Amino acid sequence: MRETFKHFKFLILFFTNIAEEVRVELIELLGVCLEADHMQFLPNIGQICSMLGKAASDSNPEMKIKCASFCGELAIKLDKQVGSYFKTVVDSLVANL
Repeated sequence: MRETFKHFKFLILFFTNIAEEVRVELIELLGVCLEADHMQFLPNIGQICSMLGKAASDSNPEMKIKCASFCGELAIKLDKQVGSYFKTVVDSLVANL
């Protein structure tokens, strides 16, 4: 699973330039990675939260739901380790209600 996550980091950089359906699938893939090993997120949590902030501002209703759901799961798994990185994500989610 770690190898998948390494390749996924490349896609994070180009997240906003990817087709809508693929972006939704990428959020789902993040969920699979989170279930497999939530600690693998820690070294890249800043980049991941930056991408999640962009995903949360997406106008696609499915993306908003998937993103909010994944962010909730991430916050539960990583607890206090993710809190300081979530400001952008929360701001995007609230602005895009």
